[in-house]
Amino acid sequence: MLLGFFDEGSAVIKVEDGYLYLATSVEGANISLIIRLINEEYANYESLIPFEFIAGATLNREDLEDAVERIFNFLPETGEIDVEILDGEFILSTLSSKGRGLEKVGGDTFGKIKTKMFGNHLREIVKKLDYERLDIKFSGSSTPIYISPSGSDEVIFLTVPLT
Repeated sequence: MLLGFFDEGSAVIKVEDGYLYLATSVEGANISLIIRLINEEYANYESLIPFEFIAGATLNREDLEDAVERIFNFLPETGEIDVEILDGEFILSTLSSKGRGLEKVGGDTFGKIKTKMFGNHLREIVKKLDYERLDIKFSGSSTPIYISPSGSDEVIFLTVPLT
């Protein structure tokens, strides 16, 4: 079977012994892709999503995004930041050769927690969730961090803390 591919070039696709083979050539690039068909049961990904939380914060997204951008200038090479929820504040802090960064974002909070996470993960998630308020929830210091639009689970981002 021959298939038109990209603006120029072509692709050959065949299925053989449970594998999908794709070979294509586009000016300046030759690409081969082999994909195995999955015929066993999928992993239960829903079991990884936490739904019971010990701490959390509901924050104005713009305030959080501004805080993340300011602290981003102080990230160490490892990219990690400390995250803490304490008495009505979501606290981001980091220490590197560039200096110490400390940002406090006020919001509605419950519980207390202190953990670490990758600053670039938080930055990308906050940029993608273009909602007025965000929920950030923790079921523990070493379990996935649940981030979604406030009051809705229509969009969920999970990121892992650093332990």
